[in-house]
Parts: sequence; C-alpha cells; structure tokens
Amino acid sequence: MAAGDVTKTLTDELSLRLEDPNETLFPIAAKLQFLNKAQIRLCNLIHPAYLTELEGVTASPASLTPSSPAAYFTYSLATMVPAVPPASTTSGLLLGGRGVRKVKYYPSTPWTTGVWATEISVDELKKITNPYLTYSDSYPRYLVFSNKIIVYATAATTAPKVDVYYLLQPTALTASVDPTINAGLFHIIVTLAEAMLWGMDGKLERRTSALKTAFDEIQILNARYEPADGVGTDTRKTRS
Repeated sequence: MAAGDVTKTLTDELSLRLEDPNETLFPIAAKLQFLNKAQIRLCNLIHPAYLTELEGVTASPASLTPSSPAAYFTYSLATMVPAVPPASTTSGLLLGGRGVRKVKYYPSTPWTTGVWATEISVDELKKITNPYLTYSDSYPRYLVFSNKIIVYATAATTAPKVDVYYLLQPTALTASVDPTINAGLFHIIVTLAEAMLWGMDGKLERRTSALKTAFDEIQILNARYEPADGVGTDTRKTRS
C-alpha cells in the first residue's frame, strides 16, 4: 500500500457521507483540514489507553537543570517533543501538560536505576514542605507547570536526569501521509469530520446526528476501558 492510500480512503468515505463524490461542495483540501481537526478532537476525548501509537519516551535519560539555589530541577517540555511527519511540522504534546504520562527520576550515575516520581499539583506544593511528606531522591515529586517539568528531589553533587513518558498529538494527514492512530478509530474521525462539514454547509440536523453518533461511540469505548488492578488490591485478592 502506497503512502497516502489510507488517507484517500478516508476522504473518499467522507465524500460519500456528504453526498459529494465529485468534490463540488468541499474540495479535498477542506476535507483533509477537517479530518485533522477531527482526529485532534477525538484524541482529546478518548481514553489514552486507546492511543498507544502516540506514546513516546525520551530516547535516553535527559538532563535536568538545577534551580538557583538548587531546591528543585526543571526540564523544558519544548525540548522533549520530537518532530514527526510531515517533516515541516513539529507535533506538540497532546492536551499540553496532561500529555505527560509519567516521569522516572535518576539521581546520579549510572543512569540505569531510576525511581518513579509522584505527580503533584500546584495546590499540593505546600504539602511537600511538611517534613513527613517531603521529597527526596528515594521519593521524588514532579509538577508540570509553565511548559516545564519541575522535579523536587535532593540530588546535590551530580546533575540528575529523567525519562519522560508522554502522548503526542497525532500526525497531520496529507495526500501522502496516512494516520498513525489505531485503524479502529478511523470511522469516528470520519464521523466527527462529517459533523463539522455538515455544520459548515448549514445542515444542522445532520451535524447533530453525526456528532451524537461519534460521541456515543467515544462514550462506549471509554466506559469499556478497565484499568489494570494494582498489585495487592482487593480486586486481585477476590480473583485469586
């Protein structure tokens, strides 16, 4: 299958749904534009478990920048996100800071043994000043704030590092670039794009119907997702 064949299939299906097989109402460029809007919208609404194709991790532990004085360490989100096809664009994090899934902290060399950091919110910053809840190299905390990951730990002699696990925005579709997300979600993308284009055409009843179909499917998929049971949880005990 040549590059762009999947995208052409999606635009062809969209043309049929819009009763526009000859591209008289909406040109291909407009359909591609709204398919891209639709996949972003879908990725923002569906559970991340269905978006494994968008998951990434720093290629190797990345250096943290110490503050002055070194009460915490920072890492810029802008330096973390790689370029993706098409080569002229750079994909950002999905949902901004919420695209950061997990942070693993390495206090010093060798960069092989790390500790999973616990995420905190701005409202919880005061709590970590409590000596019983404070942070350390063994119990690091991290906060996503102002396009940075702020890591609270106690490394002092060697600049620490982190691995960051994240979700990227989906690859932009073009005539020669196919979608990267799971094929099982393609029909929802087409339905969302259909709804937006019906709205552009003033067909509000059809827009509402298509939106309902898409949102119902997203809701069903989100309701079906069952997170893995934690080790030692009551659910595991009852199953054993």
